[in-house]
Amino acid sequence: MAKAELLNTLRNRLNVSADDLTRKQAVESRLSQHLPNTIPKRCLQSHEALVDLFQSKIESANATVKRIDSVENIVDAISDYLGPGQHDICVTIAHDLRGPALLETGLQETGFKKPAFQELDFSKNSELTIKPWSPKMSLSVCVSDCLGAVAETGSLVVSSSNTMPLSFNFLGEAHIVLLRAELIVGAYEDIWSQVRESLPRDITLVSGPSCTGDIEMIMELGAHGPKNLHVIIIGSD
Repeated sequence: MAKAELLNTLRNRLNVSADDLTRKQAVESRLSQHLPNTIPKRCLQSHEALVDLFQSKIESANATVKRIDSVENIVDAISDYLGPGQHDICVTIAHDLRGPALLETGLQETGFKKPAFQELDFSKNSELTIKPWSPKMSLSVCVSDCLGAVAETGSLVVSSSNTMPLSFNFLGEAHIVLLRAELIVGAYEDIWSQVRESLPRDITLVSGPSCTGDIEMIMELGAHGPKNLHVIIIGSD
């Protein structure tokens, strides 16, 4: 059925006209106002409580969490999580871990700081070897940052940029995500209000390692992506 025919059928059923200015104005008003949906009560807490809520939610989905005080402790936190032995890791960071999140939309930037990957000194740990990313490489450990996180469901908000491909979030056996505590919000509405003015090409919500229970109702981790998800929260609030 052609689009025009389908719309005309719907209008006839609703007994409305395509030239109904009142209906058009109502739609335009609704789209321009961005009225929030219902906000769950658990999201209306202090920020400290929201950080705790986020950790509780994402840990219940088989992810692990480590809290550190500052950016200077990131490399040690990564090393502690991976344990002793040689580890090849791939690192790509699109945001400044010390300042406001960088939101990139293709060639457009929102005026925030440039990537701060160079501020992480991996040279002091001889067991961590940085490997450059390529589209077809086999990744064992990926380290990246994110746009933020939602305490409501314990979800990380990741996206791609001109410094980080989308596939980077899904190709490693283990994914370590760096998250500044101040970027944890209560509800999804808070995230949408932040990114609405300059949407990236994609937004993905990650609430734990990849898993499926399709085969005989047995939970299998790592089915379609990382088998392990580790979140390093930087700062207490």
